[in-house]
Amino acid sequence: LNITVKGVNELSNTVGDKNSYGIYAKSQLTITEDSTGSIKAESGNTSKRSIGIYIRYNNFNVNGGEVTAVGGKAASTDLSSGIWCFDGNITVGENVNLTGIGGEAGKSYGVCAFDKIINNGGTIEGTSGEAGDLSRGISSGTIESTSEKSKIIGTAGTSTGESAGIYIWNSATFSKGHMKGIGGSSSTDESYGIYVNGDDKLTVIGGTVTAQGKTRNVVYLNDGGQGKAI
Repeated sequence: LNITVKGVNELSNTVGDKNSYGIYAKSQLTITEDSTGSIKAESGNTSKRSIGIYIRYNNFNVNGGEVTAVGGKAASTDLSSGIWCFDGNITVGENVNLTGIGGEAGKSYGVCAFDKIINNGGTIEGTSGEAGDLSRGISSGTIESTSEKSKIIGTAGTSTGESAGIYIWNSATFSKGHMKGIGGSSSTDESYGIYVNGDDKLTVIGGTVTAQGKTRNVVYLNDGGQGKAI
């Protein structure tokens, strides 16, 4: 599915008793580089799952314009996510703005990519909502930044379990741009600005990486003074 965005556009789903999606793409979804406008996709409150933009089996490429995806309130046993890329990468082009906002649910995500998030000079912001189990602003297998202009900002909501501004499953190296993770409050003291799973590590060799809240497996290497913990 290829979408060229012109002007100001809004999509909403008001279903209340089924899975709710603002945009559902079974294969690859691309916002073309000719896009000059904005699009907001919003899923409704539901007794099941609620996802603003859902890509089922492929990649989400945002090459132009401004994209916002908002997940509604979902069941306490299910999930709400602004953007959910189930089996692929999320790639953002230069000067592009991509925002994902999760709602209240058992599990809440702002932006989630099972494989990679690749930022080529745009801004990616993920904000998750209040969660009964876990709340993650940005969650990905790994994160890559190829430009000094890149901005990656993850903000987690409150949770009775884990809360992480940025959650990474596999090892990653950060060398350009800016990354910031902001953890929400957690009743189990599991609040992290940046959390890296298992024995993997986020190695910072350039750019600026900051975290509000605890960090796990984040290694700062002062290569020319560019990698900083604040």
